[in-house]
Amino acid sequence: KRLLFKNRLILDSGSDSSSLVGPIYQLFEKELVEQFSKDNLTRRESDRLCYYYETKEGPQLQLYERLPTVAFDLEGQNSVIKLAEAFFHGVDKDGKRYFCLMFTPAEHDSTLGAPQQTNYRMVFDLKNKLLHFKSENC
Repeated sequence: KRLLFKNRLILDSGSDSSSLVGPIYQLFEKELVEQFSKDNLTRRESDRLCYYYETKEGPQLQLYERLPTVAFDLEGQNSVIKLAEAFFHGVDKDGKRYFCLMFTPAEHDSTLGAPQQTNYRMVFDLKNKLLHFKSENC
């Protein structure tokens, strides 16, 4: 599903996390919750949106292969940034695997941090106030 918003996006290669402005984040999270509910996943207690890979039927590790793709379509760039890392993965103290959304809600501006810029070459043209980016295996 495609959610369209016009808002400012800050690219911060020094940040280890990303955020979306509150209303955008709320809609984004709602869509993900609906999707994960269809997969019958159990939500993990956390300050982030997290789920276990397990259902009543047992481990569902194949879900790792089909987590939703998150992309930013930047106006005027004629290109889309598809995030390599929209989720992080972990194992809790009981050995249960889980995944969490790497985005948090923000008050003012959305930020795209370093993990979400993976495999893109970013060139900042400060003089002309332009951003050029290209998918690259790095």
